[in-house]
Amino acid sequence: MNKKQMVKDLYLNSSINDVFVIKDVEFRVRRDNKTIDMFFKIGDKSGDMSAIIWDVSKERIEKYKNIKFARIHGHVSKRRANGILQATVSSMAETTPLDFTEYLPRSKRDLEKMINEIYLKIESINNNHLKNLLKCFFEDPEFVKNLKSTCCNKSPSTIHWWITRTYI
Repeated sequence: MNKKQMVKDLYLNSSINDVFVIKDVEFRVRRDNKTIDMFFKIGDKSGDMSAIIWDVSKERIEKYKNIKFARIHGHVSKRRANGILQATVSSMAETTPLDFTEYLPRSKRDLEKMINEIYLKIESINNNHLKNLLKCFFEDPEFVKNLKSTCCNKSPSTIHWWITRTYI
């Protein structure tokens, strides 16, 4: 079963019924000191969105606090002053996604061009020990394949920063 709804395609008043990654979970007690609401983000490779579950029971707090992926049912309920949408969730059930790549951020930039930028930076390194070490990794097809499939492919900036600022 493939993912049908992406966060970037949701709009005000749209229904939500799909699997999302759950991030930044926080439980807040209301002013009445009894009612607890769950604030979190739902996300996928297209981005993330704030979400709320109102009036969470103490039993559900234990159930919800460690969920990483969940089938979410609800709707996009409001647009905050800063233009960011927020979802009201009516139910959340823990699940495991079939394809984890649907939930990793992706860059709009060409992945091969970003990898080539890294190769060029490696070639420009003056420290031969570091250059040879990096070549050991980047000449390994399995390493490069795994690198391309991770969230590091959002931007080469993390690796680029490490290579250029730490050892050059």
